[in-house]
Amino acid sequence: AAAAAAAPSSCLPPGWIEVPLEDGSGRAYYADQETQVSTWERPLPYEHRGWTRAVCPKGKAFWRCDQADGLWFREDDEDWERVSDGLGRIYWTCPKRGVRFFEKPPS
Repeated sequence: AAAAAAAPSSCLPPGWIEVPLEDGSGRAYYADQETQVSTWERPLPYEHRGWTRAVCPKGKAFWRCDQADGLWFREDDEDWERVSDGLGRIYWTCPKRGVRFFEKPPS
């Protein structure tokens, strides 16, 4: 519940979760569910960077981000995957490029 109520500036990046230790210490580690990497250091807060969804005249949906050097992709691009995290938030990921973003900016 605490993660869902977190302010946008403290939101973990897509695919990351906070895992409390079961020893009663109140400490936690952070795990990237996509790469299977874990760390004691909290990842940098997520920045949405202005990703927007649009539909071309042929009816194909695509995403673009002017703040990422004009990066864009079509939703049917095999390099990109639409994923739901443990909190039910939807995000897009492209492991080849190391890019991930939430469909909707966390609120």
